[in-house]
Amino acid sequence: MKKLLAITVLGILFCNTSFALSPERERIEYDVCYDGMLENGNTKARSKEYCICSVTMISNKYTDAKLDEIVYKGWDYMMKKIKFASDYCNKNRYAK
Repeated sequence: MKKLLAITVLGILFCNTSFALSPERERIEYDVCYDGMLENGNTKARSKEYCICSVTMISNKYTDAKLDEIVYKGWDYMMKKIKFASDYCNKNRYAK
């Protein structure tokens, strides 16, 4: 039993998706990003490309809970924490 528990815990620790946003949260973040990009005059194609990239990068770094913590600290704080995604996705089409 202890061996099974240890394998499960290690599997969760080393699984990339355990540190990702949930699919529902990714959809919410994408929708907010996409609408904002369109409101700022970007094309639908560029908005889609940029938002997929940035949401992927943010998802690779934060969980739902961690992103919630960041959001609750205010707009300026949040923008500082996700700037890495914006900088990268403004120059590149696809997230790494």
